[in-house]
Amino acid sequence: MADIRIARAHGLPVSRAKAAAQAAAEDLAREYALTSHWKGNTLHFQRGGVRGWIEVSPSQIALEIHLGFLLKAFKNSIEQSIGRRLEEVLAQNK
Repeated sequence: MADIRIARAHGLPVSRAKAAAQAAAEDLAREYALTSHWKGNTLHFQRGGVRGWIEVSPSQIALEIHLGFLLKAFKNSIEQSIGRRLEEVLAQNK
């Protein structure tokens, strides 16, 4: 079961929604030292203690994160930070 789940509706073409997801992933990579790769419309990311994905569909971007034991204490702040950043990049790509 995921520790963090976030979904945001969008009205963007899938290519622009993927660009927004990529921008959010790049921010996450810088902040949390994540590596990522695309598989279709799903961006998979990971590092020690964190793994997850961002899935882009025609109507929403959904994110799921599994946190390791040490990071679970920071779940709320991580979730708020990622949710805010996802909303920002979606707004910038309209």
